[in-house]
Amino acid sequence: MAKTVDPKEFRAPLTHAPLESESSAAWSDSNGNSYPLLSGVPVLLPDAKLALADLKIRARALLSHYERNVDDLRVLLKPSDASSAPPKLTKARLEKTRENQIHHLEFLRDLFEPLKLNRAQATPEPDFGYRLPPGQGLQGYFPNLVRDWCGSRKIGSSSDSPVDENAAQWSLVKRELGSLTPTRTLVAGSGGGRLAYDVHQNFSTGETFACDLNLVLTLAAKRISGGETLRVAEFPTAPKSAAAAAGVVRSLSAPKPAREGLHHVLADVYYLPFADKSFDLVVTPWLVDIVPNRLEFLLSEINRVLKPGGVWVNSGSFNFRFANWADSLSIEEAMEQIEHFGFKQSGFKQDLIPYLRSDLDAHERSEWVTTFRAEKTGPCPSPQRLPLRPSWLLDPQNAVPAPQRLPQIFATLESQAFVLSLIDGKRTLVEIASLVSQRYGLSGEDALDAVVSYLSRLEDESVFRSNVQA
Repeated sequence: MAKTVDPKEFRAPLTHAPLESESSAAWSDSNGNSYPLLSGVPVLLPDAKLALADLKIRARALLSHYERNVDDLRVLLKPSDASSAPPKLTKARLEKTRENQIHHLEFLRDLFEPLKLNRAQATPEPDFGYRLPPGQGLQGYFPNLVRDWCGSRKIGSSSDSPVDENAAQWSLVKRELGSLTPTRTLVAGSGGGRLAYDVHQNFSTGETFACDLNLVLTLAAKRISGGETLRVAEFPTAPKSAAAAAGVVRSLSAPKPAREGLHHVLADVYYLPFADKSFDLVVTPWLVDIVPNRLEFLLSEINRVLKPGGVWVNSGSFNFRFANWADSLSIEEAMEQIEHFGFKQSGFKQDLIPYLRSDLDAHERSEWVTTFRAEKTGPCPSPQRLPLRPSWLLDPQNAVPAPQRLPQIFATLESQAFVLSLIDGKRTLVEIASLVSQRYGLSGEDALDAVVSYLSRLEDESVFRSNVQA
């Protein structure tokens, strides 16, 4: 049995105060802030209560989405008018699709069990709630989880032999590690968790902390790396055939259970829940260009948690797309900036490797991956930390300011427009939630969660970069 994670290994994400066990389901810090545990995974975010409310809202919405899918497919398969019955091949595809949708729904229900969702309560519409930073939805990177742990999913083409994407990624990181033997490693932005597992298993001793903001990936990765086999449905974006279009159930498992000392944590890379100078090695896989703020904020946090002489290894895509062109650094510009934040770097390498290929999918993709190693030579000369959310989002008893600076892009949606109409610079979140509760039949707690989550999203969108698409 894996050793229970010790709160002393972590720190409060905002103040870096020590943590202690409050109960079997939560930790706390000296300031009275509580941090829940979900199946042994600590939720160590500056606003853990708000984050948990957000996760519950979006988990309910995701389950409702699959429930609707299953019901819609049932109607299609049993039409009231026999003349509208689907053709034989279509019916077979729809039946298999429904079977796999049901399987995925049950997988999600099992995964979300630690959230203790009350399915009897009303579920807000998916758009009425706080979102994680752009691209960070609950299932935004689900194909990565399948790729990470489906050992039989090695894809070949006419031009190459079957490839293992995980082995390809690990080889790039291993090349930069050289003879390094860290005792404490942080994998920031661990995603599906396979690279963190490979890094951890490469060393015979030491602890590894896999840190990510994605609930689905983190909970699943913890269970898989611990020795469980999870069966999940994969649905391709460009199916090769009718069988592929219906999806396939995959078995996800680790080559063997991770050795003791691999820990998974839900945390924000801008507010890492660890003490200063506490890691020998930080690895950032496919992270630096998908997080929603300028590189300097990430550099400051990585520098803070690394010991003097500690090593940072980055490997992944490198394609910044900020609204401000000056912040969209090229790799050469980024390497120059790294030198100003207390690191010594020795240049970068770029390698072409396969990425998210599937035997079900007609799309085949390769990526030029940028990998480099940087050593910490000193502290940041001027540490850059993200500003906190305003006090009215952290304390629901504080008055909400008038909405002059809040985006109005959702004002046409009645439920969101109603919330905005209640903001007069005097009402508190509690008072607004009470009116929302009366209007939409939500419980008081759900209404408060929904209001806080929605306004939090609007606040974030006024701070975070524009999500520019290709």
